[in-house]
Amino acid sequence: MVDNNFKCCGIIGPSGSGKTTLIEQLIPLLMPLKIAVLKHSHHHWIGPESSHKDSKRYMQAGALSSLCVPANMPFEEALRQLLSVGDVSAVIVESFRNAPIPKLLYAPNGLDKEWYLPNGIVAQVGDSVEGVAALRNDPIAIAEWMVKLWERTVQTGNPG
Repeated sequence: MVDNNFKCCGIIGPSGSGKTTLIEQLIPLLMPLKIAVLKHSHHHWIGPESSHKDSKRYMQAGALSSLCVPANMPFEEALRQLLSVGDVSAVIVESFRNAPIPKLLYAPNGLDKEWYLPNGIVAQVGDSVEGVAALRNDPIAIAEWMVKLWERTVQTGNPG
């Protein structure tokens, strides 16, 4: 399980929904927090060419560090590697559906019927999950929501 020495939130959603672009927009909005990004790839091997494309985008947006990991790497191991780089105060996790962290479902255009919903969804952009709070598709509103989520988690130990 993830400890609470830093803030963590997952962003999940279908391929092509705009998760990477959203995270790029969130990073500068969440400063002065020291943001790191952990991306889960559907590939089982990531080489030098494939691993740096999105990581470079995150770093250019102001992330302290970024790590793209293959599909077969466990979440806790990937998180340990990411956090080993230094003093990270917040982690945005892209596409680790089953990570034991609170998640934003980013599906502004909806979900395919085959897309399965994991546990831990606490908010959504779109209206794919009945009973889950819907946020505007606006990076400022999403960044404000993340800060409030992290404040609640620190105060109560529970993101809900």
